[in-house]
Amino acid sequence: MKTPTITCYGDDQSLYKKLKFYDIINTMEKNKLKTIISIIINCVIVLSCAYGVYLQSLRDGITVLKWYTDLCNIFAGITALLCVIFHIRSLKNNSETPFAVKLLNYFSSSGLALTFMVVAFVLAPTRGPNGHYEMMLSSFGLWLHTVSPILAVINFIAFETKPELKFKSTFLAILPTLFYAFVIIILNLCYVLEGPYFFLKVRSQSVIMSIVWIIVLSAASYLFNFILWIGNKKVSEKAVKTTTK
Repeated sequence: MKTPTITCYGDDQSLYKKLKFYDIINTMEKNKLKTIISIIINCVIVLSCAYGVYLQSLRDGITVLKWYTDLCNIFAGITALLCVIFHIRSLKNNSETPFAVKLLNYFSSSGLALTFMVVAFVLAPTRGPNGHYEMMLSSFGLWLHTVSPILAVINFIAFETKPELKFKSTFLAILPTLFYAFVIIILNLCYVLEGPYFFLKVRSQSVIMSIVWIIVLSAASYLFNFILWIGNKKVSEKAVKTTTK
């Protein structure tokens, strides 16, 4: 004869609520830790961008503003500073970072990702055997072309998980790059500027080649935008699943 099993529903429900409560507390602590790590990384990004631009300005003066790399780093430094301010506020108020701040962070991270890839696979190879060392591992190149982009990408994908960005953001993120290209091409056509990159010297290359470069770089920019977005989305979804278990 089987012994009847007695189920204590009240105790089970109480235990479940306690476990759920501990899960929520644990998730909150993890989110706080991620925010603190993001604050630290963003502080380093601010310093890296500022120092890199400063080093190049010693050589080029105000003309650093013609370079996409420097403009991206200035933008990224300002955005990282905003992230630090609003992350600290979110820790104090237990609130999310404003959507606009994350969107700006996305824009700047995408621009730095494009900078890294263009330097690594387009510009550095044209400098000969020492091209990668000169452009990515020495002087201002180390900070502008390597350290800042890598930190920005890691930070955005792994630690800037809230609020969530919609898919349409991948198209918006290409606008700063297109705006830069538009202004530089106009300045080239008006003989105010030449280059500064060989693929933007529209006066010394055919119209077809200029169009090809614009299409290639626009496609590359969107590809990096999408990779950053999907990476951030996957990490965010994983965090949500952990919370709702």
